[in-house]
Amino acid sequence: MKKIIFILSVIFLFQGIALAQQDGGGKNLQDVKNKILQRLQNKKRITSAFESCITSANSRQDIKSCRQRHKAAMKNFRENNKQMRQNFREEKQKRKEERQNRRGGF
Repeated sequence: MKKIIFILSVIFLFQGIALAQQDGGGKNLQDVKNKILQRLQNKKRITSAFESCITSANSRQDIKSCRQRHKAAMKNFRENNKQMRQNFREEKQKRKEERQNRRGGF
């Protein structure tokens, strides 16, 4: 009898986890995928602009200016990503504090 109860509880546990991942994570997963794809597109845009600049360069000075522009663009790109990560961490911390407050501080 104990084995049957244990097996049923394990089955219901895994079933609940699977349903929670399917239902609750769908919107969040799509948001994460969109953010990642947006960052990749921005990085591709910067890289292709750098590539076209290098291709059209006629002197070492042109190449140097291409590198400087690319370096500045990538610095801006990394700073934006850093700010996005910081905002995410702050939101995550707020959600954690709200959960702890609902539980009574535990």
